Amino acid sequence: MRSLQRLITLALFALAGGGLASLPAHADTIIACPLPQATRTIVEPLGPGWSTTSTVSGVTDYKVDTSSGQPVLSCTYGASGTVQRPVPINQNCTKIPGRRFSCVAAPPPGPAVVSDGPLTLSDGGVADLDAGGAPDIRLRADNPFLRTFEPISGAGLSPQGTHVPAYADCQAAPYSPAPILQTQLPVGVWLCVKTSDGNFGRIQIVNINGVPGLPLPMTLYLNHTTWSASAGGGGGGQPVHSQATVAIPQSYTIDLDTGQLSTTNNADLWFQSITATQLYLKPINGAQLAVGDKSNRGYDGCSAESYSTTAVSLLALPPGSYVCAATGDGRVSQFRVVSVTGFPKTLTIAFVTWE
Repeated sequence: MRSLQRLITLALFALAGGGLASLPAHADTIIACPLPQATRTIVEPLGPGWSTTSTVSGVTDYKVDTSSGQPVLSCTYGASGTVQRPVPINQNCTKIPGRRFSCVAAPPPGPAVVSDGPLTLSDGGVADLDAGGAPDIRLRADNPFLRTFEPISGAGLSPQGTHVPAYADCQAAPYSPAPILQTQLPVGVWLCVKTSDGNFGRIQIVNINGVPGLPLPMTLYLNHTTWSASAGGGGGGQPVHSQATVAIPQSYTIDLDTGQLSTTNNADLWFQSITATQLYLKPINGAQLAVGDKSNRGYDGCSAESYSTTAVSLLALPPGSYVCAATGDGRVSQFRVVSVTGFPKTLTIAFVTWE
């Protein structure tokens, strides 16, 4: 017997008009699942003598689903199926009683993290705290009895004791280019640092392998975080429209005007995967890229760049590279490649988009 091709649909017959997908995205919004009940049925034409039966279900589950990488509001109607819509831009939504979601304005993103994690610093060694650029600190051991921990390349240090400094603390701290005796930095001490790239960060002395004050080899084990409130470069007085550090799964797109992972026509950048090793950043929907010299150019530098719609291979963009972008909405943007990890790959960027 020839099997029937079946098309299952949701019959969206709400008692009141509107629905989950059609509600506008306002701040501080209550969004309800669109239907009290949904129907599944066969809608294709049937032969003589055949009739259909329908499945009618109420809401059996509803949630904020983040499994795809982009949060969506999801309402399930038992065997009838599921309807969903994206969480409104720049809002956070939570499930509340009554088959509803409460969506409130998301707080502005904090400063972008451009580099963090453990570091080691041995006698005479240097370390870059910006994940791409000139070194910022050195353990100087010309005189092993008087080792010094010193800022270099225009960086500055500000001791914080055992207080764990936040970004605001390090942004407001007084800085000095003077070296600090290593013996004054025991395990557990924190320092704020202003890097050679103009970013702010913090360093903790986690462990010391060696004896302070003695001419024996020494290695310092550090932990650090470096922030950039503008994801690189200065704004030249230009107001910031959006900024964040975002992890982009392979084959996903991002809207640089909002920082949202997107599959809509608003996206600017596609993390394109042709093969497991052929990975590209492709501007889409009218956006353009300018790789340039991969330096930190800021608003003024990116405004003067020459742009292209050509995709850029990730092989040409090692971590620490800066790329200028012109968004589909006509704004100037810049992002920094922070890391490419995992399999399938996840690309992490720190971006700023100016008004």
